[in-house]
This record gives sequence, C-alpha cells and structure tokens, in this order.
Amino acid sequence: MGVYKSSGLISNILGFLLIIGYILPTSQAEFTMNPQMRYNCFFFLDAVALFIILYEGKFDIRRLLFSFFTLFILLIFSEYASVNYVGRLKTGVLLLYGTNIICCNITFSKIKATKFWDTLFMLMMSIILLFCFGTILNIEYLNHFLRIYYVDHLNYFLNNMLLQYKPVSFFVSHSIAAFNYVLFIVVLFIRDRYYKSQVINKVFILGFILSMLFLRSNSSIIFLLILFVMYITYMKKQGKKNSKFLIILLSVLLFTGLVISNIDIIIMILSSDRNGLIGRFSLDGALASSIKFITDINIPTGLYDIKYEGKWLLYIDSSYLINMMRGGVLLLVTYTYVVIRFIKKNIYNNRNLFILFILLFDFGYSFTWEQRFLSGFLFILPYLKLLMEHNQVKTKSYNYI
Repeated sequence: MGVYKSSGLISNILGFLLIIGYILPTSQAEFTMNPQMRYNCFFFLDAVALFIILYEGKFDIRRLLFSFFTLFILLIFSEYASVNYVGRLKTGVLLLYGTNIICCNITFSKIKATKFWDTLFMLMMSIILLFCFGTILNIEYLNHFLRIYYVDHLNYFLNNMLLQYKPVSFFVSHSIAAFNYVLFIVVLFIRDRYYKSQVINKVFILGFILSMLFLRSNSSIIFLLILFVMYITYMKKQGKKNSKFLIILLSVLLFTGLVISNIDIIIMILSSDRNGLIGRFSLDGALASSIKFITDINIPTGLYDIKYEGKWLLYIDSSYLINMMRGGVLLLVTYTYVVIRFIKKNIYNNRNLFILFILLFDFGYSFTWEQRFLSGFLFILPYLKLLMEHNQVKTKSYNYI
C-alpha cells in the first residue's frame, strides 16, 4: 500500500462526488419516472466535470475543436429540419451531447487517485453486488428500494426486470447493466494482478460473472464470451504454460458446462425477434424505419425528432444509428473521434481494450450518453492510472490487446 501517493483533499472530494453522481436516484415513487430528477443527475455531473476541467486547466485543442464541430453539425441540421420536416424540437438531446462533450474534454493530470479512491471503488462494488444478489434471491426490501428510487426509461421497465430475477441494480436495463459489469470485471481483474492476496477481488469478479449469467440478455452472453477469450489469451501470455494448463482446462470445462446447461435459454435470447440485435436491426425490427431513413440518404434531423413515411422515427439504442440520423457521417466521425481521443489521453496501458469495449457498447446502446457510465468512467480513469503505477513498481505491464 506504500505506493499510494499522499492524499489530496480536492482529489478525494472529486472522487467522492463522482461516486455520488454514479448512484444518484432518478425517481422517488414506485413505478413512476421523474424526468426532473433525471435532468438533475446530468446537471450534477456537468458541474463536477466543469470543475475538473477548470481545476486541471489543461485543454486538448484538437479534441475541443472537434467537440465544437459536433455541436455545430447538430445546429445546422436542426435548422434544416425545422423547415423541411414534420417534427418536434428535442432540447434534451442537447443535454446528452453537451454532457458527453464536457466529460470527454477532461484530461486528468493534477487529480490523482489515492487509497481513498480504492476504498470508494470497493465499497461501490459491494453495494452493487448487494442489490444484484438481492434481486437473484428475491429479497423484497432491496427490490422495493430500487422500485422507488431508480425507475427510468419506462414506468414498469425496472419492475419487469426484477420480476424476472434479472440483477440490473441501479442500471434498470439488462443491457446497460451488462456493459457496466463487464467494465467492473476488467478493472477488478487489473486490480487483482496487484493485490493477489486479496480474496475479495476474486469474490467480486465471480459475483459479477454470475450476475451477467442471470441477466440472460444478448449483451451479457456476448460479453461473457469475449471476457472468456480474453482470459484465455491473458493466461497464455503469462508463460509457464504447463502450470497454467490445468486452470485453463478447468475454466473451459466450467464455461462449457454453463453454456450447455443453459443452451435453450441462450438460443432463445440470441434468436428472439423482440430484443437484441435481431429485435432491433432486422427488417421488421423496432428500428426498421430509422434504418430506412438512413439508407434512403435523407438529410439528417439535428435536434428534431421527425415523422418519416407517416411514422415517428425512433432515436434509441445504437449510438451509431442515432448519430447518423441526427448528423450523418460527419457527426458519427466527430463524436467517435472525441470519445476515442478522450480515452487515449487518459489511459496509458490497455487503452485498446477500453476503446474496443466502449465502441462495442455503443453499437448496442448509446452508452457514452449514459450519465451513470460517464460518472463511473471519470472515476475509473484516475483509479486505473493508480493501479498502473502500482504495477510498474511491482512487476512488468501486460497488455490484453
């Protein structure tokens, strides 16, 4: 633990505020969304992120220019849509893009994670897993708490997840939960390399893997497969193949057993026309009209939601799809560039791993707009740097990709 740098009061306060932003409630009554509380979560994150930018006093000109260009594209196409389409202005969209841009223009330099951040991270993992297993074991007190304070998306969406024993915790949707749990597993795995004596790391990793299995969604199945391949690849990189062979073999057998025992459920989930990739992107899927709008090469709609061929288009799920609808290829390129450059400027080891995951997340859902993800990711970035510095003291660094 001697590798931790002396605690900085501002860094500790900011770490605490980011964790608070991560768990802020979005409702205050059962089965009832509260849009104002949802907006307040974004405003809170914006305030913290702006303070970080001003405190750091460091700007990446290229990232800043692309960010302004992103907003410019949205406004230009909004002006066109206001005249040429039947639609309605959605000012909330500007809040989503604005929050993403503010957060993605942060470059951490002065703010250093400390031992306090490690304590906050492990406490957060404990709380999330508590609610996960509360759902799996149907502990009504914990589920009731979620139904009151974390209603989002639709009034009964969270309750439907809980009734199916899907451990979504604060994240409401099984897809969003799966993406967060993948991120937690990766960070915990990195942490486990530096604190091998801490059994709690392995317990938490196993807890999130089990939670992903119980989510029973396209996202959880796909990312569990990716994590498994990454794990095998990592074990091979460690050398001492003979001593690691048994661990790899047991892992393969365990994973194969889990897949075989749940093969009917897995096939049903992956082939379902009501959710996942097929349910969204097929010719008869929920997003068929939105995809047709793009393939017909129409002028993007900016901040407007519009009617196309008599139907209101759905601006949901895939970040790539939404960006194409609102700003075409230009917006897709500028938005993605800012996100990737943000990660590259703040992660020095395994950056390709995190870029890959974030880009995959955004394919299935507009994850980089999520207020909880942004709050958590801003916390994780300095925390990862702390772990990387710890690793450089103890051993050589391994890249997973």
